[in-house]
Amino acid sequence: MGIWSLLPPAIIIIIAIKTRSSLIPLLIGCTLGYMMLAWFNPPGTSNTYFTTNKVDTLTTIENIKEESYYNESLSSAELFDLAQKNTPDAVATVAFPGNMITGLYDVVMKDEALVWVLYVCALFGPFIGLLIASGGIAAIGKKAVKNLKTTKQSLLLSYFLGFIFFVDDYLSTLGTGATMKKITDHFKIPREMLGYIIGAVSVPLTVLVPISTWTVYIGGLMKDSGIGGEDASAIDVFVGTIPYNIYAWVAMVVALLVALGLFPTFKRMKLAMKRAEETGVTVAPDSENLQSESVDLYESTQSNGGKGASINSFLLPMLSLIVFTLLNDNDLLKGIIYALSFTFFYYWIGKIVSMKKYIQLFEDGFKSMTFVLVVLVVTYLLKRVSDDMGLTTYVVDIIKDNVTPQLLPAMIFLLIGAIAVATGSSWGVYAVVTMIIAEYCNQTGANVMLNMGALISAGIWGANACFYSDSRILTAGATQSNMTEQSLTQLPYVIIVTVVTTIIYLVLGYTM
Repeated sequence: MGIWSLLPPAIIIIIAIKTRSSLIPLLIGCTLGYMMLAWFNPPGTSNTYFTTNKVDTLTTIENIKEESYYNESLSSAELFDLAQKNTPDAVATVAFPGNMITGLYDVVMKDEALVWVLYVCALFGPFIGLLIASGGIAAIGKKAVKNLKTTKQSLLLSYFLGFIFFVDDYLSTLGTGATMKKITDHFKIPREMLGYIIGAVSVPLTVLVPISTWTVYIGGLMKDSGIGGEDASAIDVFVGTIPYNIYAWVAMVVALLVALGLFPTFKRMKLAMKRAEETGVTVAPDSENLQSESVDLYESTQSNGGKGASINSFLLPMLSLIVFTLLNDNDLLKGIIYALSFTFFYYWIGKIVSMKKYIQLFEDGFKSMTFVLVVLVVTYLLKRVSDDMGLTTYVVDIIKDNVTPQLLPAMIFLLIGAIAVATGSSWGVYAVVTMIIAEYCNQTGANVMLNMGALISAGIWGANACFYSDSRILTAGATQSNMTEQSLTQLPYVIIVTVVTTIIYLVLGYTM
C-alpha cells in the first residue's frame, strides 16, 4: 500500500500525544488499518479486497479447476476458500470488521510468541503481589536502615534497592518508594531527588538483566520478527542487545554519581535540596493532593497473616525464579511457574501467607496485569496489520536509499526516542519498529543487536523523559511527590544522558 501504510502509525502517534493514552491510540490504529485493507482504496493501492497474496490465490484457483476433484457447482466464495487452503501463506482480506476479528483470533490463538509472552506476564502479576505481601521487601528496608548514618548512604540504598527488584519496573518503583520515602525524609532529602534516583534505576535496569517483564516483551517481539535462530528463546535473543542498551547504562552511571555526590546538582534540583535542608519540607508544593497507589510495605510486614516477614521471604522466591529459569534453558515461562510453586509451599509451610491470602493475592495479581495483557494483544495485532499493509517493506526501502548503516543507530535512538517521549508509550513504539529494524538489518547486513539496542534505548529515554508516562506517574505516586516538579528537576540529567548516548551510538555506528 506504499505511503498509505504510514497512516495508521501516524494516527497512533498523533492521538497518543493528544490523549496521553497508550491503549486507545493502538486500538484506533489497528481499526483504521483493517478498514483500509478491507474497503478503502486510495491512489497507489492495488485492490479493495485482496492483499499481496491475491495473485498466488488466483493462480491456485486456476490450478484447482484443472484437478479431478473440481466441482463446477462450487460458488465463487467456496472456490476462493478452497484456493486459500491450498495457497501457502495466502491471506484474504474480508469485509471489515470481519478481517479484524479474524486477525485478532489468529494473533491470540496462533501466534506462539504472543501466547508465551501473555502467560509469562500474567504469572508475573501474582508473583510480584506475593513478594510485596510477604513483607520481605519491608524487612530488607528495615535491616538496611539500622546502618544508615548519612544522606549519601540513604541515597545509595535507594539506588541499590532497585537492583533487588529487577524483575519489574513497577515492583522496583513501588518497593523502593514505599521503603525509602520515610528514611530519606529523615535525612532531609527532597522527594524530587528520591524520585530521580528511583526512575533512573527502575526502568533502565529492566533492560540490563535477562529476566524481567521488559525482557519478555522485547525478546518476544525480536524472535517474532525473525531475529535469532529457531531454537533460541526470547531471553537468548534479548541478551545480545544488553551491551548496546546505551541509554540505560549511561542513565544508571549518572544516577550513581549523583547519589555519591560526584555529579553537579542543577538549579531546580538545587532549590529542592535547599528547601528540604532549610525547612525540613521534603515534599514539593501541591504534592499532598497526589494519592499514592503504592502499598505501605511496613504495614504489610505486620499484616501478612503469619509469623512476620524476613529477608528470605523475598530473596528465596527471587532466587528460585533465576535458578529455575536457568535450569530450563532460559525459558522464563517454566521458571515463573516453578517459582510460583516454590513460593506457595515456602510461604505456606513458613506460615508467611495463609492459603486464603495466597489465593486472593493470586487473583489480584492476575487482575493487576489485565491492562498490560490487553496492550500486548493490541500491539501484536498492530504488528500483523502493519505487515499486511506492507509497512515494513516500504519503510525499509526508504531507509536503505537514504540512511547509511553507520548513522542508523543514532537516528533510531533520536527519532524513535522523540516519538516515545511525545507519546509516553515505549511498548507501542517497540511493536511497530522492531520488525522494520529486523528486516533492514537482514537486507543490509547491519548489526541487528546494535540497532535493536538503539531502539530499546529510545523506549527507555521515552519512559524517563515523558512528563506523563506510566513510569513517571507511578514514581510520583510511590514517592507522593508533584509529578510536574519531579519531571522538571530531572530534565537536565535526562538531557545530559541523551547527548552522551547519541555520541556513543555515532561512534559505535562507524566503528562496528
